[in-house]
Amino acid sequence: MNYGIRTISNIREWMQINTKIAFAIKTIIGSIIMALSAQITIPTPFVPITGQTLGLTIIALSLGRYVALSSILLYLAEGVSGLPVFSGGAFSIVAIVGTSGGYLLGLVPAAFIMGLFSDKGCLNSFTKTAIAILLGHIALYSFGLLQLSLYLPLDKVLTFGLFPFILGDAIKIMTAILVVPTAYKLFSKIK
Repeated sequence: MNYGIRTISNIREWMQINTKIAFAIKTIIGSIIMALSAQITIPTPFVPITGQTLGLTIIALSLGRYVALSSILLYLAEGVSGLPVFSGGAFSIVAIVGTSGGYLLGLVPAAFIMGLFSDKGCLNSFTKTAIAILLGHIALYSFGLLQLSLYLPLDKVLTFGLFPFILGDAIKIMTAILVVPTAYKLFSKIK
């Protein structure tokens, strides 16, 4: 008898019966992934380079829009309430209203967009997955750059708020495209 398959089957059955608890568990797992990925940090003058976009992409594409959105909202609430979950262990409302706060707020629409595409089956196509990730990142950067423009002259916003992140995000996006199918299969087994 294969106990691994039996255990996954039992978990799936339990989660189908206890949908609200299962949703909460997935939400907590998503917020933990975000908190851990935020600690992968390379400091830069105004906005640090972090692993958050990788965590966000994995969560949104693996868990769908509702769990991804609730995970991001929980993550932001944890940080604002004083848990050191933001980049470099930062926390409080100051992180939300500071130079990198727009990127934190941009996680919300980015999670929804990528999660929506995932719910609509984008993972069946490399092109659709890439489009979902691109649109999610456009939303994220729109919020980030808009808020950063409150602190920097407009001619410096792209220099400090976008250009340093392009190569790293390209690497993180490729990593996510490789990791997400496995994560999606894992979570779909226990949906």
